[in-house]
Amino acid sequence: QEASEPWLGLAKNCSQAQVPPKPEYWLRHSGWTKYYFYEDGSSYYEPVAAPEEDMLSFDVETMPSQHQYAIMACAVSKTHWYSWLSPWLLGETDDPQHLIPLGNAKMPRVVVGHNVSYDRARLLEEYSVEGSNTRFLDTLSLHVAVKGISSHQRPAWMKYRKNKNEEKARKEEAIEVAKDMLLETQEKVKNEQDSIKRSELRRFQQELEESLPQLASDESVDSEAAESSSKRWEDITSANSLRDVAKLHCGIEIGKEIRDDFMTRTREEILENLEDYLDYCASDVASTHAVYKKVFPDFLHACPSPVSFAGVLRMGSSFLTVNEKWEEYLKNADGIYHELTEKIKMKLVALANEAKALMDDREKWEHDPWLRQLDWSPKVPKKSRGVDNGPEPTV
Repeated sequence: QEASEPWLGLAKNCSQAQVPPKPEYWLRHSGWTKYYFYEDGSSYYEPVAAPEEDMLSFDVETMPSQHQYAIMACAVSKTHWYSWLSPWLLGETDDPQHLIPLGNAKMPRVVVGHNVSYDRARLLEEYSVEGSNTRFLDTLSLHVAVKGISSHQRPAWMKYRKNKNEEKARKEEAIEVAKDMLLETQEKVKNEQDSIKRSELRRFQQELEESLPQLASDESVDSEAAESSSKRWEDITSANSLRDVAKLHCGIEIGKEIRDDFMTRTREEILENLEDYLDYCASDVASTHAVYKKVFPDFLHACPSPVSFAGVLRMGSSFLTVNEKWEEYLKNADGIYHELTEKIKMKLVALANEAKALMDDREKWEHDPWLRQLDWSPKVPKKSRGVDNGPEPTV
């Protein structure tokens, strides 16, 4: 309990916090900007050195094709939004190596993020050998603890989701076709002069009008049933991305089209639409906080011991000290790995050749406890299209 506090109390308060609305305007300023909101709807902003808050939901964006440092970040507390912009992104310097400061490292603080270790690697205070009192809570890990899937379950889940999405697409297509037919039929009813044909068209129109609510209600019933724990296991779990987790726990649909821009576009192109990208980053922060409000209470229910929470804090704040020989260590370790891998391959090839030599000596491999389990039937080469392999061998 002592090891968990004061962060456990902060984490509980954070899970109950309602965040303010996102800013309508983002300031183009390198470093941190703090946004203020008032009940009368007014707001203003000011540059600050760091967000001196004891609770933050946080997310960073990078351009991996350029470098591994953050180009922007957004954070939200119970009362304020924050944005951070890299001087490199704004063209103030050609040096991209800028870490994000969080301020007073001695102040106990909880930072929430999705796959938060990725964000933590870009924070300035996390590279101090003195350590800090900031602790990180990962919504990805919390989700895995309460509703995650194992690697063996993932292929089955992916197949189920694909089939479900295809079924949903077919249903949406059927609704659109029915709507088009209804409009077309209504137009024909207006223009039809023959009373008998008009009567038939009206009957068909009535059938279409009755079928549309049925199609729509089937879709809503499916979504409601998916919430029930009595449904298939695939319906009550998800993969680990923020998009999947937010949809499962909060029903939030996250579009990832903008995310691809960070992989492909240039600094100038990102800067041209900077407000849109900051808004995207802030939306991820808001979604992360919404997920946290759902999964953290579930985690405390599933893992009520303070030892579990203390372990999460400890594992999430560890760091590895290195010196100038670190690159040499990685090179040596990589070389030994490839050397051992090559030796294993050569040994396997030698064993295969030894087994192959026994093919004509049935007595030897039939009594071997391992070799007799292999398939010893000769393989006939298949005919390649457009290539004559000659007559097939007689076995």
